Amino acid sequence: MSGLAFFSRVSTWRRAYASESMERRRAAAKEIREACYAKRVPSDLLPLLEAMALDADEVIADCAISGLCRCGAAAVPVVERMAVNTSARVRGKGCYIAGHLEGDTRALHPAVFAALDDAEPGVRAQAAFALGRMADRSAATIDALATAARDPEPQVRLWAIDALGRFGGEDGAAAALSAHGAVITTAMGDPDLDVRKSATSALEEMSTVPDGQVVAAVLDRLRVEQNDDVLQCFRQLISRRDLLDSFAQHVPTLLAAADANPRARAIIFVLCGALGPRASASVPALESSVERSNAPYEAIAALWTLTGNAGKCITALEKLLERSWYDASRALELLSKITDGSRYVIPMLRHAIPDSPDEAAAKICELGPAAAALLPDLARAIESNWDEPDWDLMWALADALCAIESSEPLAVATLSRLLTHPSSRVRYIAVTSLGRAGPAARAALGVLGHTCEDEDAQVAKAARAAIREIGLQTN
Repeated sequence: MSGLAFFSRVSTWRRAYASESMERRRAAAKEIREACYAKRVPSDLLPLLEAMALDADEVIADCAISGLCRCGAAAVPVVERMAVNTSARVRGKGCYIAGHLEGDTRALHPAVFAALDDAEPGVRAQAAFALGRMADRSAATIDALATAARDPEPQVRLWAIDALGRFGGEDGAAAALSAHGAVITTAMGDPDLDVRKSATSALEEMSTVPDGQVVAAVLDRLRVEQNDDVLQCFRQLISRRDLLDSFAQHVPTLLAAADANPRARAIIFVLCGALGPRASASVPALESSVERSNAPYEAIAALWTLTGNAGKCITALEKLLERSWYDASRALELLSKITDGSRYVIPMLRHAIPDSPDEAAAKICELGPAAAALLPDLARAIESNWDEPDWDLMWALADALCAIESSEPLAVATLSRLLTHPSSRVRYIAVTSLGRAGPAARAALGVLGHTCEDEDAQVAKAARAAIREIGLQTN
């Protein structure tokens, strides 16, 4: 679009925005947003974007905010005015834009920095977010963010800690960050879940926080942390910072944490397994855990790694085969390393089909005809999930039935039933499977005849081919 054409378009948008019709105003706002995404915005559009950003209608204002985020340094004067607006909503939006602008935004730093002390928590949170994405890495900014990390409002603490974590991998910020390691490790125990996760993630990058300090904080939190996502963050932190050797010195403390906090046992047992012989002191605790009826996979895997005790491990793994798909599939994988796991596959899948039919179907497709014994289970699963609105599941079950290549009467009857399913993909799978079944599919010739008139041309064509195939194989 030429400059003249774009100027004309801006005039049209101005008239639409001035309209009394909310529909026209919103339509213009959405077009302007798309224009900002598509090309570099000329300065004559900025006054309109600024007016829209102050609009009381959230749809219009959000379109303007999105557009201004794409305007780069040209938007700096607009954002400066927004950041000191009397409305807290507008000030927060101004800080939000500042955090998304590309180019030289140094002129915005004083206003955003000052917003860290705003009376409104939402503005302070957006200011912390923006400072984490702007170029300034001065000691004053880092000190202010460390103070914000103790703000009464969780969202302010979250974005302040996120900002400090972003600075953690930069040499220029190391000296200023070194004084604030305790702020982050303390935040690992924050009452707010997201703040705890943010603090743990920030420590992955903050080399200024000594490994010993990080390990001590994790050990302390393992005794009390109840959220699985946070516990997984601990696991990632240990891996990213390569802290395993440091934990080798604290096996008794790890075991004490496992006793104090059952929720943390899984990650602690994983650490014991990864430590190998250095965690030999954990064997009695692992054996005790494995002997329980609800033994976690992590304890079994660690015990196998440390002792190679096949008897105890196999017994415990066999019980896991009757649990969730996640546990059962991991148990099967380890059983295959310890012994001949093939004899466990069919029983495990038979147990899994009712509760995890999509995962089980995928495994059956891998096995092919070797899973033919599961035909009755597949037939039941297809019937029980017939009205499932998400057709992905029925596609998976139909694919599994096709993969086992059974010509048993039950397979033919189930495939015939699938010819009436609303999904054309399911019908196509059933048609082609019946064609491959040969003489055993003669019972389906009647329904295949009706399928020759299917509304889907590919299904109808496949039905005619299947009838010919069954006839040829019958003669």
